[in-house]
Amino acid sequence: MFRNLRQLVWSYFEPYIDMTGRIKGYGLTSLRSRNYDWRFSKKNMHKIEDHLRAIPHRKLRSSDRRYEYWHERYKKFKQRYPDKSPVYYGNRTQWML
Repeated sequence: MFRNLRQLVWSYFEPYIDMTGRIKGYGLTSLRSRNYDWRFSKKNMHKIEDHLRAIPHRKLRSSDRRYEYWHERYKKFKQRYPDKSPVYYGNRTQWML
């Protein structure tokens, strides 16, 4: 599957390009030690957001060209299908859906 953390991070790069931006960094953490079930909660997740902001991050250097290609593709998709999410990513089979 993935040989290292960086390879895993790159597998999420294109799917996280939307109208708000792109991934610029990443960090490693465990969410198991938290005393709340963040996966199924219907409540606001301020605790988990604060935790993810606080952990050390490494920069992810990506080319503007790569970002612009996927951003344009995303914008065209949303113009055509405003209520759908794109599924055209090559590594979709590796996602935990």
